[in-house]
Amino acid sequence: KVLVDLVGGNLRTMAAEIEKLSLYCGARTIEEEDVNLLVSSSREMRIYDAVDNMLDGRYSGAIQVIGRLLKDGEHGANIVRMVALQVSLMIIARDMMDRRASQLQIGRRLRRDGWVLDKITRQSRRYSLTGLEALYNGLLGADRAMKSGGLAETNVGEYLVEVFTEVLSQSNKGET
Repeated sequence: KVLVDLVGGNLRTMAAEIEKLSLYCGARTIEEEDVNLLVSSSREMRIYDAVDNMLDGRYSGAIQVIGRLLKDGEHGANIVRMVALQVSLMIIARDMMDRRASQLQIGRRLRRDGWVLDKITRQSRRYSLTGLEALYNGLLGADRAMKSGGLAETNVGEYLVEVFTEVLSQSNKGET
């Protein structure tokens, strides 16, 4: 249960953490203390899970992950920054895809490869370049609202869902 709470729904990460714990514990039973000791970047991994959920349209999952992150002391502004970073990578990837760049060229430009690059390009295909720019502008608005006190950290997840659903609804109408 603790491992699931720390890692979230990312099965690849879960498998890697279980292998790490098994190697560490050997034949003895894995205890909660072992999980807390070894599953180090769990908060960072959960931020990436929230970002992936949001970008893949799994909004209820994103809100749950963001809620847990906030409860565990993560700052809403950091969550917004991580989503904005991913969207900025997607803007570059989408622009290059629209210009018919190869996957290799996109990877070199983003300094990403393998499954990370595949994920970025897959997520980029969901949105038009204009839609991605609108997402980024919405994220900048969230950042400004948080800094000015107009957006409470507890509402970050819901606000991000509003931004994404608005952009997607406009995109589905062909307006982005």
